[in-house]
Amino acid sequence: MRTARRLWRPVATGATLAALTAAATYEACVALRVISIGDTPGDGAPGAGLFAVIAVVALLVGLAISVAGLEGWRAARVVTSVLPVAAASLVVAHGFGFDPYYAPSRIRYPRNSGFPPTWWLGAVSLAAIVAVVVGLHSRAGGLVTGSVMLVCLATFALTGSGH
Repeated sequence: MRTARRLWRPVATGATLAALTAAATYEACVALRVISIGDTPGDGAPGAGLFAVIAVVALLVGLAISVAGLEGWRAARVVTSVLPVAAASLVVAHGFGFDPYYAPSRIRYPRNSGFPPTWWLGAVSLAAIVAVVVGLHSRAGGLVTGSVMLVCLATFALTGSGH
């Protein structure tokens, strides 16, 4: 039982980072036109629904990990530094993808999403600042990381929802 308690954080964190990385890679492939969006309006890229679910679950788990209290875990400083960067990478890759609402034309989300390009760049900047601050002062790491995870979750969920 004690071993299970000690392992939940590294296992959950590793799975969350892997899921965020997979979803960010998928979204980057869509943004770079490696994976094409559909031919009719509303048709997203193949697998878009699956990766959206993976992304939302990973962001929620990352938020939970961040605020659950990482005290006493030696890797907490590293984890709270890496999670916001992974989340911001996902959000930026998604944000510069193509809006399936306008398929087959390739209109990127920043053009019609309600989030200007500066929002996406701000997300990356915020995540980088948080990573540095948390790396230097880990006491507020969970709360600050959780805040970034929440902003990334809201941005991901609201992108393209204004049609």
